[in-house]
Amino acid sequence: MIAFDNNVFVYATAAVCDDKVTRARNLIARAMQAGTAVLLLQTLAEFSSVGIGKAKIPPQNIRTAVAAWLAVLPVQTADQSDLLTALDVVRAHRLAFRDAMQFAFLEVIDPLRS
Repeated sequence: MIAFDNNVFVYATAAVCDDKVTRARNLIARAMQAGTAVLLLQTLAEFSSVGIGKAKIPPQNIRTAVAAWLAVLPVQTADQSDLLTALDVVRAHRLAFRDAMQFAFLEVIDPLRS
């Protein structure tokens, strides 16, 4: 499964069209077409926060984008074991906590093979 960082969604919703915007939109579209994309609820929350705060995207535009993605992509939410897994990943690999949470979500969906 493929899950994107919130920045990919921020670029995908940008009003200007440059290389980063085009790449972000193409990445999401290709993952949707392949049926390999999953939305992480945490990522959508981070996208909403960054989009409204840093990127200055109007809240209604954020809501419209999130609603559109929710209509066509499956959503994965965290549970208690994800939190413990993320903390273990932070300790073992020194990842940022939010990245470790994304890893924990995806590990539940598509466990890594050794």
